[in-house]
Amino acid sequence: MGEKISVIVPIYNVEKYLEKCIDSIINQTYKNLEIILVDDGSTDSCSKICKEYEKIDKRIKVIYKENGGLSDARNAGLKIATGDYIGFVDSDDYIEKSMYEKMLSVFDSRIDIVECGVNYVYTNEINYGDSIGNDFRLNTEEALEELILERKLSQTVWNKLYRRICILGILFEKGKINEDEFWTYQVFSRAKNIFRLNENLYFYVQRKGSIMKEEYSIKRLDCI
Repeated sequence: MGEKISVIVPIYNVEKYLEKCIDSIINQTYKNLEIILVDDGSTDSCSKICKEYEKIDKRIKVIYKENGGLSDARNAGLKIATGDYIGFVDSDDYIEKSMYEKMLSVFDSRIDIVECGVNYVYTNEINYGDSIGNDFRLNTEEALEELILERKLSQTVWNKLYRRICILGILFEKGKINEDEFWTYQVFSRAKNIFRLNENLYFYVQRKGSIMKEEYSIKRLDCI
């Protein structure tokens, strides 16, 4: 079977997008997955959709909880994850069918995190993202510098695959907007090497009302 990847999907009121998201995960070319769907108190049909998928794929585990926000949902998934590697997919996004196979193939004894490129999905088109050249590897200090300067690596957690030991005990901070920022720095500081795969394998759906699409909000100061 090979090493197991736990994929954590936080879910809240995304019934329009959820099936496409889950389909993209269960149809991955890499099959040894543990798929953790965390229903964070959805009030639409997300709970029903999760139950149906749980019946048809034994790799799926569903957590139903009171609404606590994105960080709380991810933390709930981390608590039960048993994989050798951990990935995150937001429930309104989807992934290319060979994403985890390609990312896992890159790991060696010194690589703890692999990041891929991102496609941006709009209502009428897909922006397949900008190439940043060849694949590359960075050590801890180099990777943190790229994060701070927002150049070759991104803060987002969902376009990455993490070695489990690298993230053990690091939880997402509840009550913050842009919680990825707080978490990613801590995880990168533990990683011996980070590898950037120059393929756009994650599809990031742009929705109205998205936090990072706001022109200005006092909440966005959490990012800084």
